[in-house]
Amino acid sequence: MKRESGKRLAAIAVAVMLVVTGCGSGGNSPGGEMQPTITLAEAARKVDEYAELARQAIGPDTKFGNPGKNYDFPCSNADGSPAKNRRDARVSYQLEGTSVEKIPVYFDAIRSFWARSGFEVNDEEPPNRYLGGVNKANGFTMALKSNDLGEVYLKVSSPCVWRNGSPEPDKP
Repeated sequence: MKRESGKRLAAIAVAVMLVVTGCGSGGNSPGGEMQPTITLAEAARKVDEYAELARQAIGPDTKFGNPGKNYDFPCSNADGSPAKNRRDARVSYQLEGTSVEKIPVYFDAIRSFWARSGFEVNDEEPPNRYLGGVNKANGFTMALKSNDLGEVYLKVSSPCVWRNGSPEPDKP
């Protein structure tokens, strides 16, 4: 039983990492094909836009704290090696003024927002601990995470993109 729990925990950890980073393949196409993408600047604008829309969906009085922003994060190839010319944009925030009692409300609000915005749940840890989703149309990911202290965190990541939107082969 412990062995199965350990395997499940490892699988969840890997899935969480992929959801949060939005990486794993090059470009925004399966297998890292050399397809055009949006630019990194466009990806950065879109993660900010999704974060703001999620904040509004959770509640108009919701405030962001402890921002973590990286608009130039290196992606990985399918084999785990660095993809030197592909990057993603990502933001994370702690939601301020949250409480343990309202955590289910925050998760319900994100679910409703996702249903309206093309996101699908692809990872979940009940009850209202972690919710990961992906927008199937554009590859952006979003996650909401909570803890026993009533803290709630939002993370948004773009898919891996070419800096200027045009494929560039990896250089040594």
